[in-house]
Order: sequence, then C-alpha cells, then structure tokens
Amino acid sequence: MQLSEIRNQIRMGLPPEVSDVTDAMLNTLVNQALKECSVAAKWPFLHTSTTITTQANRKNYSLPEDFLYGLKLVDNDRDDELEYVAPAQFFEWHGSQARDSATTTASQFTIYDGEIYLYPTPSANDTDRYTFYYYRQITALTQDSDEPEFLDTFHWLPVEWAKWKLYERESMSQESDRAFGQYAQLLERMRQWYTTPVKQEPWIAGDGVRRRLGDPNLPMLNYVQ
Repeated sequence: MQLSEIRNQIRMGLPPEVSDVTDAMLNTLVNQALKECSVAAKWPFLHTSTTITTQANRKNYSLPEDFLYGLKLVDNDRDDELEYVAPAQFFEWHGSQARDSATTTASQFTIYDGEIYLYPTPSANDTDRYTFYYYRQITALTQDSDEPEFLDTFHWLPVEWAKWKLYERESMSQESDRAFGQYAQLLERMRQWYTTPVKQEPWIAGDGVRRRLGDPNLPMLNYVQ
C-alpha cells in the first residue's frame, strides 16, 4: 500500500468519535510504526554495507548517515574481519589520538559518537580498503506514493499500530487492545517470514525408505513414500 492508502485504511477503521486526525499526524504515526518495526528483528532488507577509504594518519571515519547498528568490519586486502572492541576498552588501550601510525593494516575497531575508530592508525591512503557491514535505518515514507520497503503482505502493520495509538489517545481500551493484538500478530508473522530459514531434507538411502524434499514451514510435504 502507498502512504495515502495506509492513511485511508487507518481512517476507515476509526469510529466518528476519533476526530481531528490530520494527514501530518497519520504520517508521523506511520513512520514511527516503521521505526519500531525496524528494531524488532534483524530484517534482511535492512542489511547493507559501505566501503571505507583510509587516509594516512587518520584514525576515525564517519558512520553512514543511515546507520542503525553494526555487524562487522572486513579488511578487503586480507579478506579478514577486524576485532571489535568496546569504546571504553578501546580508548583505554589505544587513546584517541593518531600517534600510532606504523602500519597500513588495522586489526581492531570501535564505534563511538557517530564514528568508526581504527587501530593501528592507517599510515597510507588506501581506496576502499575496508567494507563495513551494518543494518540501516528503515526508509521513511514522505510522499503519498511511497510504500513500505517490506513485502506488501505486511503493509497492514503500520495501519494497526496507528489505530492502537489513536485508540489509546481516546481512552478506548478494548479497541486499543484489539489493534495492538493485530499489530503483534502481523509483526510475528513478518518475523517468521523473513528470519526463519527454509531447509531441504536430504534423501535417505540404504533402507528403502526415502522422504520428499521437505520444508519445515510446510510439514505436509514431509511425508514418507
């Protein structure tokens, strides 16, 4: 559904006593719903990466503007991960100044105050030396034609979330509980869809019994022939 359709669906589910609901208010609720959804699971559609070009004697590099939380930092030349160190420990061990420039290869990193810090500090310019893998922030809906970036089956999720908050505002507890229940069910279905791996069963040989290729989400396919 597009943003304009999501607003229409929210309004259609509201009784007349829930009034003064502007488009701007609904847009805010919809985007807040998407933000809360984005941290409910490790969604594959938010998994991304960026490269870091090092500069001689520079230890710190800005995080991507859409950064949500990090996964790993890989040295592309060595095809190896750098060790993550918590900020307090990192600065206790290595300080915060670029005074250790002795190598082109960093072995550790931390994330602090919107920046990635490397140790040892790079001693040379190196284009696209590191790849930073992270989860990004979900894209906000700003235009009426914008759609949530996940499967359209779950576009009802911000609808129910917004209804839940509007019912709460009006102290309509039963309706609020019902809308929250619908939202929670949709969120769980979405989590299962995106995060449950589908595996195939191997053929069983040697005893004359075999199984079809199975699907843990469709147990009716897992029968013995």
